[in-house]
Amino acid sequence: MQLRKMAVVAAFFGLVACGPAVAQDGGKIGVVRIQDVFAKYQKTADTKTAMEKEFDSNKKRIDGIAEHIKQMKEKIEKELPTAPRGSMQWYMSMQNIQTEEFRLKTEKEEFQRVLNDRMVAFYKSLFADFQAACKEFAERNGYALIVRAADDELSNESHVGIQNEIGLKIVHYFATSMDISDQILNLMNKKYAAGEFKVVESAPAKAAAKPAGGR
Repeated sequence: MQLRKMAVVAAFFGLVACGPAVAQDGGKIGVVRIQDVFAKYQKTADTKTAMEKEFDSNKKRIDGIAEHIKQMKEKIEKELPTAPRGSMQWYMSMQNIQTEEFRLKTEKEEFQRVLNDRMVAFYKSLFADFQAACKEFAERNGYALIVRAADDELSNESHVGIQNEIGLKIVHYFATSMDISDQILNLMNKKYAAGEFKVVESAPAKAAAKPAGGR
């Protein structure tokens, strides 16, 4: 298996140096700048806009709860002269704050859950579209192999991010004649516009948990 992999790599780079790449069975080899394709895909822009609108309203609701808690705490401090710590009024006010704090925690957890679910579904959908477009393009145009290439520059500011970027660099050099990124992107956008590639729908939110003793 290792020797087979080495033979494929050697053949690939040898073909790059000699001109148009052709696989052993006569099919062509193409390279796709996958990050560039994903960034320019219309579905990416549409999903980003939809998610920003959806989650902006959720964020405003969460911010509103946090602001309400802040105001409740300020009110308790102002009422200390007439409702000192330990009084029945103080205990009731603190209980109300704890209820709101639990509500805030629940809302934040639900927000993160939905956001994560949406992002996972989006990336799975994005990759499925990419795979389908690559397969159709390859079969129509005589390609036996399509490989991905990452961006030329390392842009991450963390050592972990840099390692991940390097790990994505499956191809370190290819002739521009092998770049089929625009063709794949155009096919993806065409299928998306025709409704063949679907928009990821909003995930239904789970019912928020109620605090102990709450109604």
